[in-house]
Amino acid sequence: MPISFRLARFRFTVCAKDHIRFPAYKGAVFRGGFGYAFKKIVCVVKGKPCDNCMLKQKCIYAYIFETPPPEDAGMLRLYPKVPHPFVIEPPADEKLLYTPGESFPFNLILIGKAIEYLPYFIYTFTELGRQGIGKGRGQI
Repeated sequence: MPISFRLARFRFTVCAKDHIRFPAYKGAVFRGGFGYAFKKIVCVVKGKPCDNCMLKQKCIYAYIFETPPPEDAGMLRLYPKVPHPFVIEPPADEKLLYTPGESFPFNLILIGKAIEYLPYFIYTFTELGRQGIGKGRGQI
């Protein structure tokens, strides 16, 4: 039986407005900041745990971060949650400090239904840039 699998990779290039200081593993900054900003943007019932939310079945945040297995899943049906349907690939260089005016790329990989939510990811990255990232919360 052929398996259907959709994957899309998007490359973003951002420019530092302030000094951006990353830790040795830049992915932690992107992933942590993104998760917080994403929930703030898409959650309708603000501040309540997802497990007890009556909107959980249709919620974009719950789908992206509390991903349930597909209803017709074979192997994954025994698990309450499956791996998130996205990957953020931080800048691949070893540089930890970016000065104002310097740009750097990062990639976003979306898997399956998450591809349909690309506008939410773009908007969240825009908001994350306004909030700032890294030590000192430098804006991008």
